[in-house]
Amino acid sequence: MLKINFKKNRRSRTTLYLIVISLLLIQFYNLASPGIAADPVRTDTSVQVANDMINNSTVYPDLLVLDVRTVEEFNTNHLHNATLIPLAELAGRLAELAPYNDTEIIVYCRSGSRSLQASNILVANNFTKIFNMLGGINAWIGAGYGYWLNNDPVRTDISVNVANDMINNNTAYPDLLVLDVRTVEEFNTNHLHNATLIPLAELAGRLAELASYNDTEIIVYCQSGSRSLQASDILVANNFTKIFNMLGGINTWINAGYDYWLNENAPSIDIVVIVVVFVSIIGIVAVLVLFYSRRLKVRKRD
Repeated sequence: MLKINFKKNRRSRTTLYLIVISLLLIQFYNLASPGIAADPVRTDTSVQVANDMINNSTVYPDLLVLDVRTVEEFNTNHLHNATLIPLAELAGRLAELAPYNDTEIIVYCRSGSRSLQASNILVANNFTKIFNMLGGINAWIGAGYGYWLNNDPVRTDISVNVANDMINNNTAYPDLLVLDVRTVEEFNTNHLHNATLIPLAELAGRLAELASYNDTEIIVYCQSGSRSLQASDILVANNFTKIFNMLGGINTWINAGYDYWLNENAPSIDIVVIVVVFVSIIGIVAVLVLFYSRRLKVRKRD
C-alpha cells in the first residue's frame, strides 16, 4: 500500500513539474516573440513594422499616427500625417480620439519612453489596437525613413548616414565643423576624423573659440547622443544658427561601418574582458584551494 502511494506521489510530482515547465516555456515564448506585448491590446513594434503599416492603406485604411511629444518637438520634425497630442494633455483629450477606439493607432515620441506611457493611458481607456513604436522618431530617422522636417530651426537632429554625407561633401559644406563634446579620455580613445574637441562641461566657457562658425554648419556628437543634444542646445541658445545633432553618437557611427580614428595603443574591450575573466578564475581557484585545505586540516584533526 505504501508503494502504491509512493508511485502515485511520484506521478503527481512529475505531472506538476511538467505543468510548471510548460507554463515557463509559454511565458518565455511570449517574452521572446517580437511585437508581442504583455497586454494584448498594446503591441510594442519596431520602426520597420510601423513603416510597413503606414504604407499599407489597404490593410490599415483608418490608421492613426499619434505624436505625444511637445509642440516644440513636433514643429521641428514629425512623421508625415501625424496627429499631435502631447503626453501631458492626452488624458484630457481622449474624446478627440473616440473615432479610433477600435482602429489601429501607432504611438510615438522622441525615443520611446513617453509613447509607452501614452499607450498605457489609451489601453486603460479601452482603446483596443495600440502600437507603441519602439525607439521613437530617433530610431525612425536612424533607419532612414521619410519624415517632415522644418528647415527653419537652427538645430536639426540627423542620422549618422546624413552626417557622413555632409562630412564627405566639401562642395556643399566647405566650412563644416565636426565637434566632439565627450571627455579628453574618450576623445583620445577614438573620434571622427578632423573632429574638434570641446568637452560638454567646458563648452559654455569656450564659445569664443567657435565664433567663426556662428553661421556655418556644425555637426555635434558624443558617445551615444545625450551630451550632444545638451551641447547643441547651448550653441543654439548662443545664436549659432546651423547646428546638426548626430543621433546615436560615435557608437552608432562605428556600428554603421563608417571610418574613424582609433588609438591603437588603447586596450581593446576583448583584452579587458580576458583580463577580468582570468583574474576571476584565479580568485575562484584560490577560494576553492583555501576551502579544501581547511577541510583536510579538520579531517586530520578528527
